[in-house]
Amino acid sequence: METSLIATPWWGTFPYRENESRSFAIGPLRFMIRRQTREWLIFRDTFEAAAEEKIAARHITGPGAEHLELAVALADRPVVSRPVVPLAIHPGQEVTVYVSSPVWVMIGVGDPPRPLQEIPTQNLSDTWFGPSTMEGQLCYASTTSCRVRLSELPPRPHRVITPILVRNEAETPLLLDRIKLPVPLLSIYARADASLWTQSVVMTRNREENIAALKIADGPPAELGDTHHLGGPREKMASRTLIDQLGALFGAPDNTRM
Repeated sequence: METSLIATPWWGTFPYRENESRSFAIGPLRFMIRRQTREWLIFRDTFEAAAEEKIAARHITGPGAEHLELAVALADRPVVSRPVVPLAIHPGQEVTVYVSSPVWVMIGVGDPPRPLQEIPTQNLSDTWFGPSTMEGQLCYASTTSCRVRLSELPPRPHRVITPILVRNEAETPLLLDRIKLPVPLLSIYARADASLWTQSVVMTRNREENIAALKIADGPPAELGDTHHLGGPREKMASRTLIDQLGALFGAPDNTRM
């Protein structure tokens, strides 16, 4: 498996002197953090320490908090990804698609770190995913190229990659025009090249046409080689396999028609 190098990891622990400011750039996210006496200031969309109007948050922590920790977290809701061009999966076929989603930056201070707040690296709009306004779930909306060749993935330090194996065991084509990725159920891993990954996910459309199964792998994809575990899932899943209506994973049932 080959991917392009991203850079040195942006996450980690940073020693801070009093009145010191540091700027960070993670994909489209720009922010600055300043340590003052008993207080930490977080500035958004700026690298300028004098931009007081850009202060997004103030945190009173008391003395002794001399270290800043930036950690990686996945989104706190499922992410509904729409391929730029829908993908038709014909009966009896399967394909692995690589879907990426933005990560969150978890900010903590002290040793051990005490959490201050989380910041998404990319602002996502809300979307309702379900067969009706009464049945479904509030999710984030995103777009994806739904690439089937890993070599085509661009290096993006603010996004995490999930390999999704989609199987169509039904007798009619499956039009893949949106996928609900259960991001809060996934763990996050980093490769030596600083690319971010989750476990593989298998989504199967069963022979019953409108029934689908979702299975989450136990660990990172084996083909990644050595990885470092950065964090577990936000939510626990009772079983590694979930059986649900087709619309709960791929959208409304009429999305299966071509």
